[in-house]
Amino acid sequence: MKRIYLVVLILISFAAFLVFDFNRRSSLNVIKIINASKIAVDLNNNGKQDADEVVCIPDVKVFTSNLFDNQQDLSKIVGISNIEALKLGYLTDIFAENELADKKVKVKLFGRKNSDCNYGDIFVNNESYMSRLFVSGYGFFNNNKSDKFEERLNQAKKLDLVILNHRSNKYHKLDCEFGKVAHDASIIPRSQVPSDSAKCKYCHVDVKETPQQINYPLILSKGGIKMYLADSSVKLRPDGNCNFPACSEIVKKINSTKESIDIAM
Repeated sequence: MKRIYLVVLILISFAAFLVFDFNRRSSLNVIKIINASKIAVDLNNNGKQDADEVVCIPDVKVFTSNLFDNQQDLSKIVGISNIEALKLGYLTDIFAENELADKKVKVKLFGRKNSDCNYGDIFVNNESYMSRLFVSGYGFFNNNKSDKFEERLNQAKKLDLVILNHRSNKYHKLDCEFGKVAHDASIIPRSQVPSDSAKCKYCHVDVKETPQQINYPLILSKGGIKMYLADSSVKLRPDGNCNFPACSEIVKKINSTKESIDIAM
Protein backbone atom coordinates (compact mmCIF):
# COMPACT_ATOMS: atom_id res chain seq x y z
CA MET A 1 0.00 0.00 0.00
CA LYS A 2 2.82 2.35 0.92
CA ARG A 3 4.44 1.62 -2.44
CA ILE A 4 1.27 2.72 -4.28
CA TYR A 5 1.14 5.94 -2.28
CA LEU A 6 4.79 6.53 -3.10
CA VAL A 7 4.21 6.04 -6.85
CA VAL A 8 1.21 8.40 -6.75
CA LEU A 9 3.26 10.98 -4.88
CA ILE A 10 6.05 10.75 -7.46
CA LEU A 11 3.57 11.18 -10.33
CA ILE A 12 1.97 14.19 -8.65
CA SER A 13 5.37 15.72 -8.06
CA PHE A 14 6.38 15.15 -11.68
CA ALA A 15 3.13 16.68 -12.96
CA ALA A 16 3.63 19.66 -10.67
CA PHE A 17 7.15 20.07 -12.02
CA LEU A 18 5.85 20.05 -15.61
CA VAL A 19 3.26 22.69 -14.74
CA PHE A 20 5.92 24.76 -12.98
CA ASP A 21 8.34 24.40 -15.86
CA PHE A 22 5.69 25.38 -18.42
CA ASN A 23 4.61 28.38 -16.38
CA ARG A 24 8.23 29.38 -15.88
CA ARG A 25 8.57 29.58 -19.64
CA SER A 26 5.45 31.74 -20.04
CA SER A 27 5.44 35.37 -21.15
CA LEU A 28 8.62 34.97 -23.15
CA ASN A 29 9.76 37.23 -25.96
CA VAL A 30 10.48 36.10 -29.51
CA ILE A 31 13.97 37.36 -30.35
CA LYS A 32 14.22 36.34 -33.98
CA ILE A 33 12.16 34.43 -36.54
CA ILE A 34 14.78 32.48 -38.47
CA ASN A 35 12.04 30.87 -40.55
CA ALA A 36 8.47 29.85 -39.84
CA SER A 37 9.52 26.62 -38.10
CA LYS A 38 12.73 27.83 -36.45
CA ILE A 39 12.37 30.60 -33.86
CA ALA A 40 14.75 32.13 -31.34
CA VAL A 41 12.98 32.70 -27.99
CA ASP A 42 14.38 34.43 -24.91
CA LEU A 43 13.98 31.39 -22.65
CA ASN A 44 15.95 32.88 -19.74
CA ASN A 45 14.43 36.37 -20.07
CA ASN A 46 17.79 38.14 -20.26
CA GLY A 47 16.88 40.21 -23.33
CA LYS A 48 19.28 38.57 -25.78
CA GLN A 49 19.69 35.35 -27.73
CA ASP A 50 21.91 32.86 -25.97
CA ALA A 51 23.06 29.44 -27.04
CA ASP A 52 20.37 26.77 -26.86
CA GLU A 53 17.52 29.28 -27.17
CA VAL A 54 16.34 28.32 -30.66
CA VAL A 55 13.07 26.37 -30.82
CA CYS A 56 12.31 24.16 -33.84
CA ILE A 57 8.80 22.96 -34.60
CA PRO A 58 9.28 19.19 -35.01
CA ASP A 59 8.23 17.28 -38.13
CA VAL A 60 6.96 20.45 -39.82
CA LYS A 61 8.75 21.73 -42.93
CA VAL A 62 8.19 25.17 -44.41
CA PHE A 63 9.23 27.28 -47.36
CA THR A 64 11.01 30.60 -46.88
CA SER A 65 12.03 33.57 -49.00
CA ASN A 66 15.62 33.18 -47.77
CA LEU A 67 17.64 32.72 -50.96
CA PHE A 68 20.33 30.67 -49.21
CA ASP A 69 18.00 27.95 -47.89
CA ASN A 70 17.98 24.85 -50.07
CA GLN A 71 14.32 24.09 -50.74
CA GLN A 72 14.59 21.83 -53.77
CA ASP A 73 13.80 18.60 -51.92
CA LEU A 74 10.63 20.01 -50.36
CA SER A 75 9.65 21.57 -53.70
CA LYS A 76 9.85 18.15 -55.37
CA ILE A 77 7.82 16.50 -52.60
CA VAL A 78 5.11 19.16 -52.75
CA GLY A 79 5.23 19.33 -56.55
CA ILE A 80 5.94 23.01 -57.18
CA SER A 81 8.65 24.95 -59.03
CA ASN A 82 11.54 26.79 -57.38
CA ILE A 83 9.94 30.15 -58.20
CA GLU A 84 6.63 29.04 -56.65
CA ALA A 85 8.56 27.86 -53.59
CA LEU A 86 10.11 31.32 -53.12
CA LYS A 87 6.73 33.00 -53.55
CA LEU A 88 5.09 30.63 -51.09
CA GLY A 89 8.03 31.18 -48.75
CA TYR A 90 7.43 34.92 -48.92
CA LEU A 91 3.85 34.42 -47.71
CA THR A 92 5.00 31.91 -45.09
CA ASP A 93 7.50 34.40 -43.65
CA ILE A 94 4.74 37.01 -43.41
CA PHE A 95 2.49 34.50 -41.64
CA ALA A 96 5.19 33.77 -39.04
CA GLU A 97 5.82 37.48 -38.50
CA ASN A 98 2.12 38.13 -37.95
CA GLU A 99 1.80 35.19 -35.57
CA LEU A 100 4.92 35.67 -33.46
CA ALA A 101 6.57 39.08 -33.84
CA ASP A 102 6.18 41.33 -30.78
CA LYS A 103 4.05 38.69 -29.05
CA LYS A 104 4.33 37.21 -25.56
CA VAL A 105 4.62 33.46 -25.94
CA LYS A 106 4.88 30.27 -23.94
CA VAL A 107 7.21 27.45 -24.90
CA LYS A 108 6.75 23.74 -24.34
CA LEU A 109 9.94 21.81 -25.00
CA PHE A 110 9.70 18.14 -25.98
CA GLY A 111 13.04 17.06 -24.53
CA ARG A 112 14.61 16.46 -27.93
CA LYS A 113 17.22 18.58 -29.70
CA ASN A 114 19.69 18.62 -32.55
CA SER A 115 22.82 20.68 -33.15
CA ASP A 116 20.75 23.72 -34.14
CA CYS A 117 17.79 23.85 -31.78
CA ASN A 118 15.46 22.38 -29.18
CA TYR A 119 12.30 20.72 -30.43
CA GLY A 120 9.13 22.15 -28.99
CA ASP A 121 5.92 24.06 -29.53
CA ILE A 122 5.16 27.74 -29.06
CA PHE A 123 1.86 28.97 -27.64
CA VAL A 124 0.36 32.38 -28.40
CA ASN A 125 -2.77 33.16 -26.35
CA ASN A 126 -2.75 29.49 -25.33
CA GLU A 127 -3.03 28.40 -28.99
CA SER A 128 -0.51 25.98 -30.47
CA TYR A 129 1.60 27.67 -33.13
CA MET A 130 2.56 24.24 -34.50
CA SER A 131 -1.10 23.45 -35.17
CA ARG A 132 -1.82 26.85 -36.66
CA LEU A 133 1.21 26.58 -38.95
CA PHE A 134 -0.02 23.31 -40.45
CA VAL A 135 -3.71 24.22 -40.63
CA SER A 136 -2.84 27.53 -42.33
CA GLY A 137 -1.50 25.67 -45.37
CA TYR A 138 2.04 26.99 -44.93
CA GLY A 139 3.45 24.05 -42.95
CA PHE A 140 3.90 20.46 -44.08
CA PHE A 141 3.58 17.95 -41.22
CA ASN A 142 5.54 14.82 -42.17
CA ASN A 143 5.44 16.13 -45.78
CA ASN A 144 1.62 16.19 -45.78
CA LYS A 145 -0.36 19.17 -47.09
CA SER A 146 -3.30 20.72 -45.29
CA ASP A 147 -6.63 21.49 -46.96
CA LYS A 148 -5.63 25.14 -47.42
CA PHE A 149 -2.45 24.43 -49.36
CA GLU A 150 -3.94 24.93 -52.83
CA GLU A 151 -5.49 28.23 -51.74
CA ARG A 152 -2.12 29.45 -50.45
CA LEU A 153 -0.35 28.30 -53.59
CA ASN A 154 -2.81 30.16 -55.83
CA GLN A 155 -2.24 33.30 -53.75
CA ALA A 156 1.52 32.88 -54.13
CA LYS A 157 1.35 32.44 -57.92
CA LYS A 158 -0.30 35.85 -58.28
CA LEU A 159 2.57 37.66 -56.53
CA ASP A 160 4.91 39.82 -58.61
CA LEU A 161 8.16 39.51 -56.66
CA VAL A 162 11.76 40.41 -57.44
CA ILE A 163 15.17 40.03 -55.79
CA LEU A 164 16.59 43.37 -54.69
CA ASN A 165 20.36 43.54 -54.25
CA HIS A 166 20.78 46.29 -51.65
CA ARG A 167 24.49 46.67 -52.34
CA SER A 168 24.32 47.14 -56.11
CA ASN A 169 20.80 48.62 -56.00
CA LYS A 170 19.74 46.32 -58.85
CA TYR A 171 16.70 44.09 -58.96
CA HIS A 172 16.43 40.66 -60.54
CA LYS A 173 13.85 38.08 -61.50
CA LEU A 174 13.42 35.23 -59.02
CA ASP A 175 15.23 32.76 -61.28
CA CYS A 176 18.16 35.07 -62.10
CA GLU A 177 21.52 33.46 -61.28
CA PHE A 178 23.06 36.83 -60.43
CA GLY A 179 20.22 37.60 -58.02
CA LYS A 180 20.55 34.26 -56.22
CA VAL A 181 24.25 34.76 -55.39
CA ALA A 182 23.85 38.29 -54.02
CA HIS A 183 24.85 38.36 -50.34
CA ASP A 184 22.89 41.47 -49.41
CA ALA A 185 19.56 40.76 -51.09
CA SER A 186 15.93 40.24 -50.21
CA ILE A 187 12.72 39.32 -52.00
CA ILE A 188 10.20 42.15 -52.23
CA PRO A 189 7.12 43.02 -54.33
CA ARG A 190 8.01 44.77 -57.57
CA SER A 191 5.81 47.68 -56.46
CA GLN A 192 8.21 48.32 -53.55
CA VAL A 193 11.38 48.55 -55.66
CA PRO A 194 13.05 51.96 -55.03
CA SER A 195 12.67 54.39 -57.91
CA ASP A 196 16.46 54.73 -58.29
CA SER A 197 17.05 50.97 -58.60
CA ALA A 198 18.18 49.56 -61.94
CA LYS A 199 17.08 46.41 -63.73
CA CYS A 200 19.52 43.54 -64.04
CA LYS A 201 20.61 43.57 -67.70
CA TYR A 202 21.03 39.79 -67.66
CA CYS A 203 17.47 38.77 -66.69
CA HIS A 204 15.50 41.86 -67.77
CA VAL A 205 16.02 41.71 -71.51
CA ASP A 206 13.62 43.91 -73.47
CA VAL A 207 12.15 41.79 -76.24
CA LYS A 208 11.46 44.08 -79.17
CA GLU A 209 8.90 43.18 -81.79
CA THR A 210 10.57 41.92 -84.94
CA PRO A 211 9.37 43.88 -87.98
CA GLN A 212 7.52 41.82 -90.53
CA GLN A 213 9.80 40.87 -93.40
CA ILE A 214 8.64 41.93 -96.83
CA ASN A 215 9.60 39.61 -99.67
CA TYR A 216 10.10 41.60 -102.87
CA PRO A 217 10.01 39.82 -106.27
CA LEU A 218 13.41 39.21 -107.85
CA ILE A 219 12.07 39.16 -111.43
CA LEU A 220 10.03 42.00 -112.87
CA SER A 221 8.63 41.73 -116.38
CA LYS A 222 6.57 43.89 -118.70
CA GLY A 223 5.93 42.78 -122.26
CA GLY A 224 9.22 41.61 -123.76
CA ILE A 225 11.32 43.26 -121.05
CA LYS A 226 12.50 41.40 -117.94
CA MET A 227 14.43 42.85 -114.99
CA TYR A 228 16.40 40.55 -112.69
CA LEU A 229 17.16 41.81 -109.18
CA ALA A 230 19.84 40.46 -106.87
CA ASP A 231 19.27 39.92 -103.14
CA SER A 232 22.66 40.55 -101.56
CA SER A 233 21.37 39.49 -98.12
CA VAL A 234 21.06 35.94 -99.45
CA LYS A 235 23.90 35.76 -102.00
CA LEU A 236 26.75 38.21 -102.27
CA ARG A 237 27.70 37.10 -105.80
CA PRO A 238 26.68 34.47 -108.39
CA ASP A 239 28.14 31.03 -107.85
CA GLY A 240 30.02 28.95 -110.42
CA ASN A 241 27.04 26.69 -111.06
CA CYS A 242 24.92 29.52 -112.45
CA ASN A 243 22.22 28.95 -109.83
CA PHE A 244 20.92 32.45 -110.31
CA PRO A 245 17.90 33.59 -112.34
CA ALA A 246 19.77 36.20 -114.36
CA CYS A 247 22.60 33.81 -115.14
CA SER A 248 20.19 31.06 -116.15
CA GLU A 249 18.33 33.46 -118.46
CA ILE A 250 21.58 34.63 -120.13
CA VAL A 251 22.72 31.03 -120.74
CA LYS A 252 19.29 30.19 -122.12
CA LYS A 253 19.40 33.11 -124.56
CA ILE A 254 22.96 32.27 -125.66
CA ASN A 255 22.06 28.65 -126.29
CA SER A 256 18.93 29.54 -128.24
CA THR A 257 20.44 32.22 -130.51
CA LYS A 258 21.12 31.27 -134.14
CA GLU A 259 23.50 34.06 -135.15
CA SER A 260 24.61 36.57 -132.49
CA ILE A 261 23.39 38.22 -129.32
CA ASP A 262 24.00 41.62 -127.81
CA ILE A 263 24.37 41.77 -124.00
CA ALA A 264 24.58 44.91 -121.88
CA MET A 265 25.52 44.50 -118.21
